[in-house]
Amino acid sequence: MYADDSTLYTSDISVSNLETILRKDLNRVLEWCYINRMNLNAQKPKCMLVGSSHKLSKSRDLHLTVCDYKIESVKQYKLLCVNLDNILKWSCHVDSIHKKLTNKVLLLRRIKPYITLEMRKLCYNSYILPIIEYGIILWQYAPKHKLINIADIHKRTARMILDKSWDHPSTPLFKELNWFLYNPVLLIM
Repeated sequence: MYADDSTLYTSDISVSNLETILRKDLNRVLEWCYINRMNLNAQKPKCMLVGSSHKLSKSRDLHLTVCDYKIESVKQYKLLCVNLDNILKWSCHVDSIHKKLTNKVLLLRRIKPYITLEMRKLCYNSYILPIIEYGIILWQYAPKHKLINIADIHKRTARMILDKSWDHPSTPLFKELNWFLYNPVLLIM
């Protein structure tokens, strides 16, 4: 039996101190796995040092091992469907959201002729809106130009659902659909 997807984290100003703390924590995890007859896939763990780009440029990578395997140090990692980068800029995550939204909206556009307005709204609320809302409290701080791309998809989707032209103002459409306005800077609903 395997223990699945756990995350260890700590903070300190010294990389050496971080390594010491994380080694102790890793040893505790290994001990817990042994006691509970669980196996740790020693080739799967990753480590990431998070901080400002200025501080990261002056520090070295973490050097950790588990069961004689070196833990890979990464600059980006996907955790619980959220793409984290080591400077928490969220650009990669917003790019991922953009791609998912584009695919879902294209699918909705394909089936639009065969479904009613109510079904289009249901599809949006079920398949598209959760992509926007998941983790928004974190990624709302992404670069403004990335957030504007998400807001633009939101506007185009409203026009498509209601069969309006590409230049139709989006605010009245949002009201008609009972959608909240997305502020492209903050993306707060």
